[in-house]
Amino acid sequence: MGELCPKKNIRNVVFDIGGVLLDFCPVRILETLFPDQPDLRDQLRLIVFQSPGWLMMDRGILTREEFLERIAHAHPELREAARELLQTWEHHMPALPQGESAMDMANSRGLNTFLLTNYQAGPFETACHEHPFLRLTCGSLVSAHVHLLKPDPVIFRMMAHRFRLDVSETLFLDDSVPNVESAMLCGYQAAVVRNGCTLDTLCACL
Repeated sequence: MGELCPKKNIRNVVFDIGGVLLDFCPVRILETLFPDQPDLRDQLRLIVFQSPGWLMMDRGILTREEFLERIAHAHPELREAARELLQTWEHHMPALPQGESAMDMANSRGLNTFLLTNYQAGPFETACHEHPFLRLTCGSLVSAHVHLLKPDPVIFRMMAHRFRLDVSETLFLDDSVPNVESAMLCGYQAAVVRNGCTLDTLCACL
């Protein structure tokens, strides 16, 4: 499991965002914001992006301000750097060329397109503002809005119920193998997007 589902008859395409439509790369973000401070970058990567607090923000049960206060309590010397990172990271998510092309192709073929993403509420709004093609879908389900995270099967069932999807006719694209496997267990057709090759992956599935 986890590569390509061989079925066809696809009417709906559900896209993840990070690694599929936009380039979410913490290493690149940190190098952009703190170019001459490798030690600081390593610390911030661990205490921000790899922290349980990050997943709690994705789940919508911890605010950015609360997360910053937790960091400041544990690492007071990193408070200002963490503040800068938390306030600006979402503006360093460029569109993946194949991601935008895949969305365009799916829409031009008359497929119903959707978003299903682990994303914080505020940054999701920023992404849709900065990348209008994210708004060219039939709907979206955002983890922070429903307090669930992929790969929990419940969020895939919720997606199908909310948008009345026949999962056997729905293709889910994600860069995470566990997420793809969970979707397939819920009856979706699904494929892993590797190295930002979203269009190539979509074409192989249609």
